Amino acid sequence: MLFTSLLASLVLASGAAANSWGGNNLLMLQGMEESAQIDFIKRQAADGSKVLRLWVRGYKKGCEKGTNIAIDAPDFETELGKYNDETLDVLDRTLGLIQEHGQGMKVIISPHNANAIYGLWSLTDVYTKFGPRFYNQDEPQKIYDSRLQHILEYKGKHTGKAWKDFSEVILAFDLQNEPFVGAKDCPNLGQADKQWACKRATNMRKILSPDIKIATGGLGGAIDNKCTFMAEAMSCDAIDAISAADWNEQKGSKLMYVEELGIEWRKKGWDIAKTFSDVTSTLNSAGVPWMSWMLIPDVAGNCKDNYNSDTDYNIIPLDKAGDIAKAMSGAAAAKSDQDWGLSAGGGSSGSSSTRPLNQGNGTSSDVMSHTNGTSSSDNGTTTAGGSLSTGGSSSTGETASNGGSSSGETSASGETSSAGGTSSEGTETSSQGATSPGSSTGGSTEGGKGNSQDDSGGAKMGASWSKDDASSSKEKGSWSKDGASASKSDGKSCRLRW
Repeated sequence: MLFTSLLASLVLASGAAANSWGGNNLLMLQGMEESAQIDFIKRQAADGSKVLRLWVRGYKKGCEKGTNIAIDAPDFETELGKYNDETLDVLDRTLGLIQEHGQGMKVIISPHNANAIYGLWSLTDVYTKFGPRFYNQDEPQKIYDSRLQHILEYKGKHTGKAWKDFSEVILAFDLQNEPFVGAKDCPNLGQADKQWACKRATNMRKILSPDIKIATGGLGGAIDNKCTFMAEAMSCDAIDAISAADWNEQKGSKLMYVEELGIEWRKKGWDIAKTFSDVTSTLNSAGVPWMSWMLIPDVAGNCKDNYNSDTDYNIIPLDKAGDIAKAMSGAAAAKSDQDWGLSAGGGSSGSSSTRPLNQGNGTSSDVMSHTNGTSSSDNGTTTAGGSLSTGGSSSTGETASNGGSSSGETSASGETSSAGGTSSEGTETSSQGATSPGSSTGGSTEGGKGNSQDDSGGAKMGASWSKDDASSSKEKGSWSKDGASASKSDGKSCRLRW
């Protein structure tokens, strides 16, 4: 993807406060040996992780981001309308392991990567031939609806569960990973394009259990494409997760979580344990759920060269991340205005609302999926204290070979804010964050493909984490419209900047 998605939330079933939560993305999980998957899931569960994000994708044996990939699995759809259920079987095995060993952990599943439609990051698949026509012509839409239907109705080889009803484990499905990611000016799209998201969601809702959410996956990728807050998606009853600019106007009725929180520690040479603690503490103190990009298993000996050459500077081996349990438990203990139905001790409390309520302002969505791509300058709105400005891109290819699939993430750029850069294959570059002395620019592409700073491709993205000791009010986080700033109990301020 060309940006990092932030999913924000369900409508509260009541005004009662709930608990926040922490989680993780792991692009490689279902490609690992089963024993290694179990070890990782157990370790994440023991640390208090509540949600993992996974993809429908293929694998090739070898090393990916320092991790052993033990299987070959084909792309799900190598010919239009013909599906390789082996790919779903591999993911279903992992869902079963999460159910067995995850202590109530849930997953978000992305069914396709829109970067391949535009041929971005050298990714292609069976839909590439349609290009932008994918979003406005009947033929590709019908074919894609069939793909979605097949995935949702798939009955697990290992779990025996139809995914459409598997709410014990599946929290949400994306419509796609960054729809319209290659579009440059979404307000000028035709009406057929603008109706794409709602039509897909409407068809999915006819199939899905009401207890499983539908998320946009981040319309348009980079925020500069102006797809994120498309009115046709905002007003769609079938969409539970949608990007929204004025979500703060619905304060008390929307939830928000940072879906891909990345820290460019390897590029910047930061103390990752301290930075990870600082960033997650800031989010926890605001009651904002978050998912790291990307806590990975400790680097395998035979994959050290692969890890060292990977220019995804955000991947964090578990043995380097510091006190993960403190960060996760801090999230679970944090009081929040967001009720996801995830209990503080693991599992589901069953208390969250699962269907849309009309918000009285043209929106009717339970969940707001925030696409936090390239952001323009802060225009003097940098908050006092540390600021977290989110943005970025994530793209996940169907097949990965030594980093052959891409996935982006929001970067929390440690000491100084940074600007620009492209992200490919699981990398994410630092964003045009809140300006600070010594801010820097940089871009990265994963898989050793070199650096890139293509401003024209919607590829600027990321986030910056400014560790400014300036004090701010110590009250619990309250969000404001100019990028959503929240004052923190630790005297710092978290700012989610669209």
